[in-house]
Amino acid sequence: MPHRRHLEGLPRFGPPETTAPALGRRDQVRISGVIARGGDLVFRADGPELAPGIYREPRRGGEADLLLPDPPGHVLLDPISAGALLAVHRSARGRVPSQIDVIALYDSYGVETVVPGQSIGVAGSGEVAAVVDLGAKLLRRVDLTNRQVTEAAALIGGIDPQLAPIVSLDHAGSAALLMDAREERGDASLLRIDLATGATDILFGPLPAPAWATGAFVPGGDEIIALEMRLGDTPRARVLRCGAGGDRATLLELQLSQPASTPVLVGPNLVALPLSLAPHPLATYGPVDLVAIPLTGGAVFSVTHAGDVHGRARLVEDALLVEGGSHLIRVPILSPKL
Repeated sequence: MPHRRHLEGLPRFGPPETTAPALGRRDQVRISGVIARGGDLVFRADGPELAPGIYREPRRGGEADLLLPDPPGHVLLDPISAGALLAVHRSARGRVPSQIDVIALYDSYGVETVVPGQSIGVAGSGEVAAVVDLGAKLLRRVDLTNRQVTEAAALIGGIDPQLAPIVSLDHAGSAALLMDAREERGDASLLRIDLATGATDILFGPLPAPAWATGAFVPGGDEIIALEMRLGDTPRARVLRCGAGGDRATLLELQLSQPASTPVLVGPNLVALPLSLAPHPLATYGPVDLVAIPLTGGAVFSVTHAGDVHGRARLVEDALLVEGGSHLIRVPILSPKL
């Protein structure tokens, strides 16, 4: 039976599948940043009797092996698939709180390319990435096929590096969406940046601080789907459909705090992202699930129901994934095939 009732014209999902690295069953081993890469789980692991670093473990069972040990004086965190390469966030060991200062890209032979910055976005084609460097106040373009790094655009870069913005790219890697701000905690604007020319358009903002925003391109057009979060005593989150002419339609509005995440398009008429739909008692936040929002109207529905989603959503050929937490969540797409 499908996981949810079928709505005409929208994808049907199977039951969510949760996979955690078997390495995490060892005593005092800590697991984080779990992603799917080919037939493997890739993740960070450390423990009293375990060499710290990035590990790889077969998803269908098998021994984990140390893929990338922590370099001397540094910690490797939060792996991300970057086409044929693996991107890893690197922080200086002993820094409290930890702060990412480098995105390191590795090929299958362990050859490293280092890009200064705190956050990375990868195009759906797997050929281009963009890295935000709040120290240098730059957005850099990375050609993942030849590892060439170029400066794409200057940023105001007033955001606290601990809160580095999420970057999303269109499928070809020709443009990026990200938040920029003059202040450490917000007055956020959502920008569209042409990665070839550096031309920058403010899609909306600045929002009154504290606030943040993320966005995703709608394939085959000039629209974007944005998540706008206004914080404070009365938080308000909105999922917006934004047109090229500045038109905006509110798809969903929630009066509670939300995790920072990027919407994911699942076919032409549906968007999914981790959201909290109802608060905990006496709180302005609540349990988080993967939530689907029809772009053509209709009821919002939860794709998962455990209330324990941590991480970011990613669309692969036959499933929606939630990566970046202590386990991988995979939601099969039954039909139509994308």
